[in-house]
Amino acid sequence: VMGKKGANHTNKYYGSNAAQVIQTIDLPVFLISDLPADISFRKILFITDFKDLEKEDKLDLIRDIALENDSELHLLHISEDGKIFDKEEVIEMREMHDTFSDINHANFALEQKDIIGGIKEHVKVHNPSLLVIMPRRITRLSSTLSQAIVDTDLNLPIFSIHA
Repeated sequence: VMGKKGANHTNKYYGSNAAQVIQTIDLPVFLISDLPADISFRKILFITDFKDLEKEDKLDLIRDIALENDSELHLLHISEDGKIFDKEEVIEMREMHDTFSDINHANFALEQKDIIGGIKEHVKVHNPSLLVIMPRRITRLSSTLSQAIVDTDLNLPIFSIHA
C-alpha cells in the first residue's frame, strides 16, 4: 500500500515514486489518496488492452475484490489506432468474460488518441470507486497509466497488478 500524495508534477515524464514502483515491482500495489475510513468498491474499473492475459491468478485478485465487495466490474479498452479489437483481443475478451462469469461485469470500448482522457471520460460518466491497472514494463499503455497516478484530477484508489 502506497500513498499518492506528494506526487511530483514538475516533471511530466518521470512521475512520482508510486509511478516508478508500479513500473518496477512484480507484486500488487495499492495506491490511495485521502479515503474515508469505511470504503467499499461498489464499481471497479479495470483498464485492459485484452492482450497476453494468460496469467489467470492475476485476474483472480480482481475477481476476489469484486466478489468481496459485491462490485460491478467495468472492463475498459481504449483504442488509439481506430481499430477497436483485433482477433487476439476478441479471444482474450471472451476468456476474460469466462473468468468473471460470476461477477456483474460489462465491456466498454473507447476510440481515443489520449488514453488518460478516455479513462477520465469513463470515470466521469460511470463514477467507479477503484481503478485497476495491469502495467507491463515496456509498453506505451503501461507508461501512460503510470503517469495517470500523478494526475490530481483522477482521485481514485488504484490497484496495480503486474502482468
